Amino acid sequence: MDTLSDFRETALILLFPDGTIKKMLVDNRLLHINYFIDLFKTDSFVKEFASRNGITLPSYLYDSKMMVTYDIDTDFARVGVVIFHNLFIYEIMKNKDYITKSLPLFFITLPKKLTDIQTNIINNICNNNDLSCSLFGMYNDSELEDITYDDFVKLLSPKTK
Repeated sequence: MDTLSDFRETALILLFPDGTIKKMLVDNRLLHINYFIDLFKTDSFVKEFASRNGITLPSYLYDSKMMVTYDIDTDFARVGVVIFHNLFIYEIMKNKDYITKSLPLFFITLPKKLTDIQTNIINNICNNNDLSCSLFGMYNDSELEDITYDDFVKLLSPKTK
């Protein structure tokens, strides 16, 4: 399993229900849609998973009717995939040291239910990174609903009977 030691340098991370992690590091592109397009083009696992679950991604930015990834995020959350979107891409592009001087800021989309493997990986990420400033959206009734950091932490807590 990838330890995600470069977590703060990633533009996009997809965490699949089986624990598979796919990521794109920040490069010279600002829009998350571009990272999705490249991941879809270059990674057969992502392409097959998306195809099997009826998730379509544009081939090129200019073929897309979207600049934001809400529809893609919602489709992936519907089938159990967690997505981390780094909201500091621009700052990291300007100055790589930025990640050492600030808390990470991600928009994290969540499925209605996390697998145990996903929970363990996210807990590991949280143990090494303060995500209290991040934003969270959880899949519910065909859309992503905002949840608080406290709600996010509760999702990661062990269930007691």
